[in-house]
Amino acid sequence: MQLPIKDRQTAANLADALVQKKIDAYTKRSTEENIRLQVLTAVQALNSAKEGIRIGTIARDLARKRVEADQKRYELGATTLYFVLSSQTDFITAESNLVNQIINYRRSELNLLQRTGELLAERGIVLEP
Repeated sequence: MQLPIKDRQTAANLADALVQKKIDAYTKRSTEENIRLQVLTAVQALNSAKEGIRIGTIARDLARKRVEADQKRYELGATTLYFVLSSQTDFITAESNLVNQIINYRRSELNLLQRTGELLAERGIVLEP
């Protein structure tokens, strides 16, 4: 003799648990992909900032050479003071841009350390569990 006993509440709970398990798996995967994207974006920003420093250094060096050349031309009487002052202004602007690029690089570096979870260790901070 068999008695078919169906516990509908238990079956519903099992179905809910299976659905929740799939939702948790998708949420975990989405979070992992989001973290991966943030790290890749931080690496790209760091590389871009590094290139900005290189370009800023070249621009500053060229502006310095222009100041020196205009100063010599002025001393020889081949140009006016306006051009010397203009080249000095350009040099100051180039140097300011370089400083901004260095700051941008440092921010990108800190952002990357934060995204990879190494910021506290870099600062010498150890968290005990």
